[in-house]
Amino acid sequence: MNILQRSEDWHSERCSKVTASRVKDLNAKPNKGKALNALVLIILAERLTGVQKEIPTNSAMQWSIYNKPYAIAAYENEKGNFVKGTGLINHPFVEMFGASPDVLVNEDG
Repeated sequence: MNILQRSEDWHSERCSKVTASRVKDLNAKPNKGKALNALVLIILAERLTGVQKEIPTNSAMQWSIYNKPYAIAAYENEKGNFVKGTGLINHPFVEMFGASPDVLVNEDG
């Protein structure tokens, strides 16, 4: 799938899925199960409403968004590899799991 990240379509595609940014909450220890419980409730609400919970942008994320084009250009120049932006990539075996890498390198990722 090649949908622009952070677009409305991208958010719709991610809705109610366990994504790479959420998977850490699946491994919550029993005494720290709040993260897992919260994730289950968020995904349930997303499935019922069809609307993804808004992801707040912090200063580190904003820095990354701003500097990503410069990092990509530096990488391509240094390594001679070309990258391609990508949207959500669904897990090949686990339904409702996916990830949105920033870019893929060369034709085979």
